[in-house]
Amino acid sequence: MICTLKLASIYDIYEKLQRDGAALDDKVTVERVFNFTVTAYSMIEWVQNDPSLPAMTKTHAIINGLRNDHWLKICGDLATARKYFKININVPMPPSAPTNSGFYSGSIKARKYGDGKVSSEIILSNGTKFQCHDLVRGVLSSWKNFFSAHSISMRAIL
Repeated sequence: MICTLKLASIYDIYEKLQRDGAALDDKVTVERVFNFTVTAYSMIEWVQNDPSLPAMTKTHAIINGLRNDHWLKICGDLATARKYFKININVPMPPSAPTNSGFYSGSIKARKYGDGKVSSEIILSNGTKFQCHDLVRGVLSSWKNFFSAHSISMRAIL
């Protein structure tokens, strides 16, 4: 069986990044965070090597700027395991359930609350905390800003 992936350009990878972000909106798991961060950070190498992108996007200054972008740098650290992290997932629970239950050990810790809201927090080893949806929004915004700054048509990407 031969499997052919259509990941031939930065546009294909960006579409994958959007799908990975949507999967995190659906459910946060360590594997989904990993997929999203690896895709987001690997896009820098796609910029360097994709012949469809303008040469001006491949300069040392531009690539270095991408590597130092706040959100992309977090993705690089998570994707290459330079920073350990854990995810706290707050899942809804009926208000009448006991509040002293719900902590589990491991890389994903679930806390149950009675407010009916679901959120997930990524905690880096240096103590930095942020919501998973903030990571997704920040990364997508970083890439949109890159495309816009270099007049790369989003129509080709979306």
